[in-house]
Amino acid sequence: MDLVELRQSLLFSQSEAADEAGIEQSTLSKVEAGVHAPQASTLRKLADAYDVDFADIRQAANNTRQGKEIHA
Repeated sequence: MDLVELRQSLLFSQSEAADEAGIEQSTLSKVEAGVHAPQASTLRKLADAYDVDFADIRQAANNTRQGKEIHA
């Protein structure tokens, strides 16, 4: 599961997720698009907002980046 799939499974819009995590929507957009590697602090905020373990959000971020590399 990548970051977009995780967010959508929680029924968050991108804007809602960014607000809940306390990050800019543009940051979340870039992270979800795989064009910006998220800092650990950003992943922690997303994990807290999504109520998932840090390891799970990190794996979703890795899946996002790998998926974008494959489709690029």
